[in-house]
Amino acid sequence: MNNTKSLEIVRSIPVKRYGYIPDWLNFTHRETETDFRTIGFIAQDVEALVPEAVSTISVFDRPIPGSTQRLNLPNFKRLDKERLIPVLWSALQEAVDLIENLEARVSVLEAS
Repeated sequence: MNNTKSLEIVRSIPVKRYGYIPDWLNFTHRETETDFRTIGFIAQDVEALVPEAVSTISVFDRPIPGSTQRLNLPNFKRLDKERLIPVLWSALQEAVDLIENLEARVSVLEAS
């Protein structure tokens, strides 16, 4: 990964508060109001910057547990957050380099 772009990528991925659709809550066995809202990333936002972290299932069609209905989501995007770790690591390295450079500049200014 190019160390000079990772910090820019991390800055560009927005953290969002969002809610799940009721059928998804049923499918994933989330039942409480607190399970409905969450904070995280939207796969489409990440896909534009780190496409390796997003996969698309052309038709996500599964039975909803305890129901006769099915959950049908065309072009379902799935975010593999684990694939973001190298980007985050690289951004951290870039941030440490920036801090070290700034510390060196401050030392020079303080010495003069």
